[in-house]
Amino acid sequence: MSYSIELGRHADKAIKRGTIGDEELLAIINDFLDKFKGIDVSIEFKKLKGRWAGFYSIKAGNLRIIARVDFDERRVFIDRIDPRGDVYK
Repeated sequence: MSYSIELGRHADKAIKRGTIGDEELLAIINDFLDKFKGIDVSIEFKKLKGRWAGFYSIKAGNLRIIARVDFDERRVFIDRIDPRGDVYK
């Protein structure tokens, strides 16, 4: 069963700017979800705290993808995609 992916306004703008391609983003999210399933994939992420509690920061080169996963609803919400220095602002 697959997950649906929703984009926030900031993430949608990043894709339209060409910051990251659709296929590349989909591959990163699939690897991220595979890691939760126990599959050994090479991806780094961390659970965020404070204002971003409930979200994960996924490393993709110099970019950070801020996403929240609802495992019950099988949905991934991507809030932001930005260079690592700008993403938490």
